[in-house]
Amino acid sequence: MNKKKEAIAKIIFIIPLILYLVLLFRLLFLKNGTDFSDTEFRFIPFSTVREYIQNEKSLKLMAINYLGNILLFFPIGIFLPVFLKKIKLSEIVLVAFFASLYAEFLQFELEAGYADIDDVICNTMGAALGGMVYFKLREKSRSISHYIISFLIIAALGTVGAVSLWQYRPDMIGVVVYNDMIAGKKLDSFDISVECYKMSHGEIFVNSRTAKDKNFNKIQNAERSYRLSDTAVLAVSYEKEGEKTYERCSLDEIIEVVAENSPSTAYVWFDKNQRCSIVIIELKDKSI
Repeated sequence: MNKKKEAIAKIIFIIPLILYLVLLFRLLFLKNGTDFSDTEFRFIPFSTVREYIQNEKSLKLMAINYLGNILLFFPIGIFLPVFLKKIKLSEIVLVAFFASLYAEFLQFELEAGYADIDDVICNTMGAALGGMVYFKLREKSRSISHYIISFLIIAALGTVGAVSLWQYRPDMIGVVVYNDMIAGKKLDSFDISVECYKMSHGEIFVNSRTAKDKNFNKIQNAERSYRLSDTAVLAVSYEKEGEKTYERCSLDEIIEVVAENSPSTAYVWFDKNQRCSIVIIELKDKSI
């Protein structure tokens, strides 16, 4: 192959490589303030699958999670042999395995996400698949066509990934509410609306006499406080230029917001353990 053409092809790959690494860092370590301080490293393979089944969680969500982790490292299987021509498939697998394992440990130590051995397995599988695809294309190609096809594959994966995040996990890319939904829940499907006068790092304290359901019927014998789930989505809403605006908050931020705007109306969604999975604090005036 012409070395000049090969060099040009590699230079072209630098742009998607940079975009990929930025997105990878964003997905792995920046979770918009979600609290992962009480999570543990899950070393038992596929224990998460059992949890999905036992808790009757959406199988669609499970499939998205596992397929997403496979596709997340698929580009690594292409980028490595593009820039390291002599690398072998077994070496790609090892690099992906240890890179993923290190990322999971960092997530755990920095309290930036769930640390799960399943993610390592899926990430490694993804890189292996990417490597096999690239080597197969290179084996059948006598020119730079395998570079072009590989580039198109990465571009297609990036497009599908972006669309999927926008549709299923808009919060991961900074979109709090999309299509009248927050974290997969309809805005009008909250379990309780209630006056909130205080929040801590583990609880939300409310005036139980003001508790109402989604149809705004008064709830009898409501609790005076509710536990927050480890992965609670926290947000504030306020009017901006005549339109309702939603803004994601970290736990520390929303504690401060509630303290400065007490009492405020809170809209709460519960998980199966009756912990708050989503909390929206409605502000009369923006104060963050």
